[in-house]
Amino acid sequence: NASVVATLAWIAAGDNAEEQTAARVSLAGIRGKDVDQAVADGIAGAEPKVRLELIRAAGQRCTAAASPVLIKMARDANSDVRHESLRALHDTASAADVPGLVALVTGPVQPRDRTEAVRSLAATLRRSDPSRIQDAIAAYTSASDQETRAALLQVMGQSGNAQALPVLHAALGDRNPEVKRAAILGLSDWSDDTPIPDLLATARTASTPAPQALALRGVVRLAGLPGSHRTPSETVKVLADVLSLAKQADEKRAVLSLLPRYAIKESLDLAGTLVSDSEVAAEAKSAVARLERTVKR
Repeated sequence: NASVVATLAWIAAGDNAEEQTAARVSLAGIRGKDVDQAVADGIAGAEPKVRLELIRAAGQRCTAAASPVLIKMARDANSDVRHESLRALHDTASAADVPGLVALVTGPVQPRDRTEAVRSLAATLRRSDPSRIQDAIAAYTSASDQETRAALLQVMGQSGNAQALPVLHAALGDRNPEVKRAAILGLSDWSDDTPIPDLLATARTASTPAPQALALRGVVRLAGLPGSHRTPSETVKVLADVLSLAKQADEKRAVLSLLPRYAIKESLDLAGTLVSDSEVAAEAKSAVARLERTVKR
């Protein structure tokens, strides 16, 4: 029960590997809201090593009561405490914590803290009321530095919230290459294939190879997601569009790896066009062989 939390955290912070593992498992597994509260209450006053264990336990337990202190600890002078707190918030934070997480994205203690802050904010937005995305959009609109804007675009992409799509679409045309790159990555992280037309358009109009390659990789990822409403023929048409733009062997291989999922003549024909391509001939022949066994004549 809650009375053993402090002792377990102290053992978990020790040097005996077997005892440490057992203590961590126990901290994560003991049931009860009183245990959750004891974990949350113990964080602020604990010595650094014990504090880390309590923070880790809060995350493993998804202890919502710990979120306020975790947001505070995410600004601690100790970098390990900051990073562990940001990771724990991925599983503990709720809609009420969104403003605090937005602040951690826009104003991290150290730039490298931003990556975990982005993941935690996006995860929190996914389980919150969709309207909370407006906190991230408002922060993006008012941000002046490009790193902050890019980070918030990643949040929007990982959130999968449809209200963010117009913002990401507009950012594809941003003059700053880092902002544009973040918009491509954000759309590539989407939870369904809705952004495919935007990504294909970006690949077609890109003036340099890097954004084109990034956009094409995003299209291939989204085309391969389960649960798409596209028919096999429509998906293969998308993959054909990717091949028409692809300049790198990796992009062609990515398409070839997907084609055998769609046992239709169009897939077989498309794979066949790459059999004579020396860069990917082996992969193309393998895809053709697999499709020949499954495509109905």
